[in-house]
Amino acid sequence: MRMFFLIFLCFASIFTNAQQTLDIAAPSQTGGNYGNISYVDVTTIGQKKIESFSYADVLGSPFWNDDWNTALLFLKKGVVKVQKAKLNLYTDEIHFVDKSETERAVDNTDVKKVIFFKGADTTKILAVFEALPDSMSTNKLSYYQVLNKGKMRLLVLKKTFVKENEYNPTTGKKDHSFYYKTTYALANNANIFPVKLNQSSILSVIPASADTEQWLKQNKNKLKNESEVVSFLDYYNSVIK
Repeated sequence: MRMFFLIFLCFASIFTNAQQTLDIAAPSQTGGNYGNISYVDVTTIGQKKIESFSYADVLGSPFWNDDWNTALLFLKKGVVKVQKAKLNLYTDEIHFVDKSETERAVDNTDVKKVIFFKGADTTKILAVFEALPDSMSTNKLSYYQVLNKGKMRLLVLKKTFVKENEYNPTTGKKDHSFYYKTTYALANNANIFPVKLNQSSILSVIPASADTEQWLKQNKNKLKNESEVVSFLDYYNSVIK
């Protein structure tokens, strides 16, 4: 009887772990195949517990998106799926709610990549962020939004700061508010090149050829906005060796 009970526990454990792995590893839910994905207990990350998180005295929001969305957090040794997550652009941390409904935060040294889904719908990717060397600061990682796949990618770095405003006679003090700085970069694998959204800047990183110039001319693409640059990079990635 004891042996039967031990065998039962063994199979129960395997079945449970299989369910957890399938829950986070389905390629159709992530928009692609991200290799071998292993389940990691969510309680092993987010050592920073948010006891009383409030920016009530600061106007605006530090978050990329104020809504809680389901997300995949890519760690060094596996992937965690959380039902509620959002990105804090001021602290460069991922806030998430664990199973005990406790809000926690983890920084970009622990989470190297984040895939946000639209609400709880894991068939619709809202945005992808990767922790990469900050082009505006030395010896620091920041979360870049990745706008396309392939060897050459367009990255958006949006950083949040706090500024002190002029004296407000209504409140009797100087208010503080969040403000944003947005910069762009091209990533060639792990190499980051700061750029601006114009033809001369983009083509300083991607040398023009007869083929690329012809493609740009035929498609009337001036490389002056995100969609035009992404379209060009999709073409470029399809033809480079």
